[in-house]
Amino acid sequence: DPFMGSGTTALVAQRNNRRWIGFELSENYVKEAYQRLQQTTLGGDNADSLP
Repeated sequence: DPFMGSGTTALVAQRNNRRWIGFELSENYVKEAYQRLQQTTLGGDNADSLP
């Protein structure tokens, strides 16, 4: 995903056991996407509310 934003594409790919790669220039979005992915990977609170 060349414009990763908050990481929704990566989250969906991860939930479907697909490999993914994402790029983002905004440091704020990178931090947000990283946190969302960590919560999903570790089974955090956001895991149940993902698409």
